[in-house]
Amino acid sequence: MKWLKLYLKLAVLAGFLLPLSAAAQQNSNWLRNLSEGMGEPVNGYNDLNPEIAANGNMVHTAWLTWIGTNKQLNYRRSTNNGLTWNSKITLLDNDIDYDNRYRRMAVSGNYVHLIASRNLGTIRELVYFRSSDGGASFETPEVLYSTPYSIYNLHIDAQGNKVRIFMTEDCHFCVPNKWLYLLKSDDNGANFETKLIKEDVNGTFSDFTGLTIAGQNLYLLYLESIGYWANYDFELHLLSSPDGGENFIDQVISEPAMSGQHHAFPLHDSNNGYNPKIAADGNRVWAVWSGWDETNTPTVFVRHSPDAGASFTPLQKVSGSITYLHSGLETIAAKGDLVYVIFNTGNNKLYVNQSADAGATFGEPLDFTPSSGYHLDSGIEPQLLFDPTDNGAFALSTGPKVGKLLPDGLHREANFYGLYSFTNSRRPRMALSGDFLHVLMEGGGEWTQTGVFTDPNIWYRRISLAENTPGQDELALEMAVIPNPGDGSGINRFDNMIVDPNLGDHFKEAMTIEFWVKPGAPGVERKLLTQYVAGTWNLYNPLGFQLWAGASGEPVAGIMTSTGAYALPATKNLAPGFWNHLAVTYANDGSPGNFKILLNGQVVNQLTATGELTQQDALWILGSITGGFGGGAWSGFEGSFDELRCWSIARSPEDIRDGRFTSLNGDEPGLAAYYRFNAVSPFGEIADLSGNGHTGHLMYQEVSTPSSIADLGLRFGYAQVVNTFAFQQES
Repeated sequence: MKWLKLYLKLAVLAGFLLPLSAAAQQNSNWLRNLSEGMGEPVNGYNDLNPEIAANGNMVHTAWLTWIGTNKQLNYRRSTNNGLTWNSKITLLDNDIDYDNRYRRMAVSGNYVHLIASRNLGTIRELVYFRSSDGGASFETPEVLYSTPYSIYNLHIDAQGNKVRIFMTEDCHFCVPNKWLYLLKSDDNGANFETKLIKEDVNGTFSDFTGLTIAGQNLYLLYLESIGYWANYDFELHLLSSPDGGENFIDQVISEPAMSGQHHAFPLHDSNNGYNPKIAADGNRVWAVWSGWDETNTPTVFVRHSPDAGASFTPLQKVSGSITYLHSGLETIAAKGDLVYVIFNTGNNKLYVNQSADAGATFGEPLDFTPSSGYHLDSGIEPQLLFDPTDNGAFALSTGPKVGKLLPDGLHREANFYGLYSFTNSRRPRMALSGDFLHVLMEGGGEWTQTGVFTDPNIWYRRISLAENTPGQDELALEMAVIPNPGDGSGINRFDNMIVDPNLGDHFKEAMTIEFWVKPGAPGVERKLLTQYVAGTWNLYNPLGFQLWAGASGEPVAGIMTSTGAYALPATKNLAPGFWNHLAVTYANDGSPGNFKILLNGQVVNQLTATGELTQQDALWILGSITGGFGGGAWSGFEGSFDELRCWSIARSPEDIRDGRFTSLNGDEPGLAAYYRFNAVSPFGEIADLSGNGHTGHLMYQEVSTPSSIADLGLRFGYAQVVNTFAFQQES
């Protein structure tokens, strides 16, 4: 637990954009505010539509800022995998088309390419920005196209020396009504050729998306309205080019609904944003969309071409019996024979499906938002990202929440990486480089208790995919609870450490949880460790594992088994201001007193319970389980933790008593997770020293402080006052 350094410094100023919006707060040491933080002024404007790319140590981000009637196109980069960030560069400040379905940034090697369309009154322009030095500087903007009509549907992609830009020129009173253009560069954007792909005579083409380069192949999806307009019947087309955009094949890949007409749904939800509808690997290409099937049942479809769009395998339905779809939010990732799909429902649930035979067959969809897990039970705007290290795919949704789909059909449950204080998080994005997953999102809506909520900003967090350093110093993790102070600042703090739901998979027939805790003054109920099952609220009615303390300081352990809920209050209280060793054990062996709570090595209550521990898909949270708007002192914990150990066995009271002053190696039989808090990464990660990968993630402003229980081998005694006793050093 090395001393935690404050990586973010932000002057919090009182400023208002609208009566219901205020400037951002900086309530977390672990999320970086890229739009209004780290040296950038707080402006109180709305920052929207983030994009991210990464290669090597470079992380590139772009977003729009809404300033009155104008919009800014902003860019910011990091050269050291997100640790520090160069100053924001405002590339354009004008009347920019801010449609959130566009893809405005592409990165290839040391070249960064951005596009925007601006309205100059009588003229609209497609403006191109290029950096040839990795984003350190940008060349003079170049107008690639100008017209008295409108420019819409901007998409850019880059691979190697190739840069491709798609746009439409729209004129609602002209015939043709729309022109589809491809702007091609084969020299990293130094020169562009403008090529007319198609003309839309009657204005029936829409929803252009998915511009993708794969070697010499190029792909794009669009919808075509067919039949009577009020029926909303659309065919889905795939435009494919085998020669980099010189020639195109136009194939209809949807199939008819009950009426005989095709009825594909919109490819994007205009309220949400861009997500990939195409995955490509060499000559293989896959497309995902939703629409009506032959019985007019809402369905998510996948179609695969093995030959760069020349022909297609049969249409696959991947949504099974799930029909309440949020159309436009489905997305796909694929490579080789592995295909991953995630889609949204209208009630904000996420489902995943996958194929191991290039999309020839799929299984049944699986719920990726378990109803049992608070903070995990819903999500929208999903993204997928293929991971070449294990051929799995990262799954991202609002929160942000990140999980992993694996080639064997299993998945790691999503973990929560956001902030309780945000009342909105939108348009999450991610990029992968080396041992790091980079996550970007819009976030805001923090309550200032003056009747306003903060405006949205662009927030960044890095997730380490490798082992974090265990550290050498003897430190403990200190937490605080600071509800909104009511002075208008909105600053609040609900410190915690979150561990992924998969930790609970270790506990079925038995468990032991033990740690050192030094609580602050009693007076309110405190949350120590909680398996945060949805609906959890009662000290004496657990829905999963919980170890809380009552207002007087009495620990109460709770478990949920196949036979019901069991609550076990201790007969002694925690001593405030002193280190207390607390442990809970359970063994499903039918023995008397098989559910025990121990304080400072002594059993302070026990009861007999039966049944297997229930397998809940819920986060494990040390400290505050809620916060932000409506949070209070009862939401979490004030004090310090050290030496958190989770076991899949029921350790004996003797083993617990004898081992509480001795550090573990990490490979002890039955050890499921182990946290010493001796080091915290720059993004709030605490290593699981058991080797099982249950990394802890901090949320607010948790700090590491020297631990006073590190000097082992001393003599210790107990100070007892009525029903309280605590460990104290004697010599």
